[in-house]
Amino acid sequence: GNWLLIWSVTLLAHTAHSCPEKCLCHKASKTADCKNRGFTEIPARLPPEIQILQLQNNRIWRINQNAFTATPLLKILDLSNNSISSVALGAFQKLRYLQVLNLTRNLIHYIENKTFSFLPHLKELDLSSNSIIRLPETFGNSTGNITLLSVKHNKLQKMERILLESLPNLKVVLFKDNPWQCNCNIFGMKLWLESFLYRGGISDGIICSAPGVRKGKDLLKVPYELFGACALRAAPVPPASSHQWPGSEQR
Repeated sequence: GNWLLIWSVTLLAHTAHSCPEKCLCHKASKTADCKNRGFTEIPARLPPEIQILQLQNNRIWRINQNAFTATPLLKILDLSNNSISSVALGAFQKLRYLQVLNLTRNLIHYIENKTFSFLPHLKELDLSSNSIIRLPETFGNSTGNITLLSVKHNKLQKMERILLESLPNLKVVLFKDNPWQCNCNIFGMKLWLESFLYRGGISDGIICSAPGVRKGKDLLKVPYELFGACALRAAPVPPASSHQWPGSEQR
């Protein structure tokens, strides 16, 4: 009976800490190599002690909210070259030690507010080569330590200055190959980029796609006076009532 109990406990421990069948786990480097394995979702039963998870070149299409609860010590997560179009809010929030997140070459269209909340050690965030048309005003709480941000090769027309200002430790930001609209809405970005470069930041610059007269021009070389102010939206005027109060008839 004792032998059966010992065997059961050993088997349970082995199962809990075993490597997924298609992956290769390296104990010394604390790495799980799961790339090029045809996964359509984040594999289960990953060793909880791993710090590097390689999931590139699979067919993963969605990241669920609890996808990484079993691997809280991850420092490097590579999800490049998958089919990810949806990232659940809080999908990464258990990864408090994460330093590098690679989401390049996926099918992401939107990044919602606070998608990357509670990643206080995140330093490199690569969102390049997706189909992103909109970024939020904030990536989330505790993301101020990001030093490298890449949004190149997307479909961005503008980016909120408030998002860039929420990343005070940025050293490198990559913008190229987006259809930037160099109108009044991008003026704040121009001011931020000038200040960023003056402080020693590194960037590949913003090349205008529109309007036509600015197509192909470097945003920083477009004079301030050509932007003008964005027109304020006038408040809707309520329709005049046809009802006249007694005594209000025109004389």
